[in-house]
Amino acid sequence: MPAGSHKDRVLRFFDAISSGDQETLCEMLAEDATWVIPRSAPAPFAGTHRGNRKIADMMVASVGETFEPGSQTFDVLLMLEEGDVVVAEANIKARTPAGDVYDNFYVFIFEFENGRVRELREHVDTIYAANFFAR
Repeated sequence: MPAGSHKDRVLRFFDAISSGDQETLCEMLAEDATWVIPRSAPAPFAGTHRGNRKIADMMVASVGETFEPGSQTFDVLLMLEEGDVVVAEANIKARTPAGDVYDNFYVFIFEFENGRVRELREHVDTIYAANFFAR
C-alpha cells in the first residue's frame, strides 16, 4: 500500500469510487473487509457485506448503473483521523441519465489495518435515498 496518511487513503478511496476504479478499490480494501450499511437502506445494499471483491463490485455497480459517468462528486466537509480510524462527512452529488440530481449527506467511518480498509461503516439518509431511487 502506498505511503501517506489514512486521510489521504480515504480521499483516494472516494476518487476510485467516483471513477469506477474497481482494481484500486480492491487493493485499498483488506481481503476480508466489511462494509456496513444501515438496515433501512434500499436492497441490495442494506446490511453487512464481506470481501474486497464483493464490496468493490457493489460500489462500482451502484455508481455505474445509476449515474451518468463522471457526474459523481464527493465533497468532503469534515475529516478526523485518530490512530487507524478516519471519520469523513461528505456531501455526495451525482446526476442520473434522466437529469435528476442526487444530493445526499454521508458519514463514513474507515478502520484501517496495515494500510488497508478493514471495515467501512456508512451512515446515510436512507429515506432520501430510497425515495430518490424509487422514482
